[in-house]
Amino acid sequence: MKLSNETLLEYVVVIPAYNEEARIESSLRALKRATDAAPHKLIQVLIALNGCSDDTKGMIHRSNKKLQLPITIIECKQGYLNAMNTLFDHVRRNYPHASMLKTDADSLICKDAISILLDQMARAPELVIVGGHPLPILDTPTSPKDVVRNVKARMLALRSLYPLSQVSRHDVRAYHSICHKDPQDDIGAAEERLKTFFHGRLWCARTVSHIANIDERVLGDDVYLTVWVYKTYGPNTIRVRYDANTMYHPYSSLQRHWKVYKRIHEDRQRVMNLGAYRTLQQLQQVTLDWKYILSCVPVGDAALFGIYWLITRFENISFGMVGYRESFWQYQEKEA
Repeated sequence: MKLSNETLLEYVVVIPAYNEEARIESSLRALKRATDAAPHKLIQVLIALNGCSDDTKGMIHRSNKKLQLPITIIECKQGYLNAMNTLFDHVRRNYPHASMLKTDADSLICKDAISILLDQMARAPELVIVGGHPLPILDTPTSPKDVVRNVKARMLALRSLYPLSQVSRHDVRAYHSICHKDPQDDIGAAEERLKTFFHGRLWCARTVSHIANIDERVLGDDVYLTVWVYKTYGPNTIRVRYDANTMYHPYSSLQRHWKVYKRIHEDRQRVMNLGAYRTLQQLQQVTLDWKYILSCVPVGDAALFGIYWLITRFENISFGMVGYRESFWQYQEKEA
């Protein structure tokens, strides 16, 4: 559906960045393609450098000489939450009525993703947040070592490749009623059973005034904002667009996978401990849909799902036995 000029939105892009010198140029190039392809009006790109020890800032300046994006760099103390809340505060002061799109400094937003997210926001006034869907960049292996790494990376990213493979443990139809009046291609009514939370790699808020700053007692944006939005506005106010994709470099390390999901587990527990969000956080529980996996997924990937399930069972048991340390989330180098 083509939008009229009256329904086109103004928006700002916010990006937290920590030591992203090696990847932010590619991320900004992808962002430039996506903003050029979107009919909506880009006002500003805000990048929060939080304690960088590399030359992320210099790389942004060098890259933008050609790209000519309207970039403003904000420097703040280290920490993801601090970067996000600093960005929120800046948008709240300067662009309170603009839509706010968040992406990561190491992700490659696809060309049509911004259009899809903002078009959806314009069509559905009940939505407060529209989330995108991450897809892994799986390189063609050139050596036996690469084959092993590629298989492990694919296994750990299977749920992104097959979004219908993971469904809610609960009856969440009330949270997905939009799918009947505005169905997504290749998803349709199956959306009724899917997760009710969005992914932190790519999402868009109607305006910053529609959301709160992130509580300092939690660890991330997506877990907290999901339950905050539902508690504040009720069901059917968040939607994931599975065709609004952002590409990311998956990791193949089981140790790193454990650390990432230990952090997510800790974040969920902290949100639960806030009390007011306990019931809503429990609603976010998901499980693999084995009926779908065994009937619709190629046999090789179905087997990888089985191995992945075993790994997650071990991880979930171990999460309760090991205390959380912030060092789990601080990696000296990122996998290529």
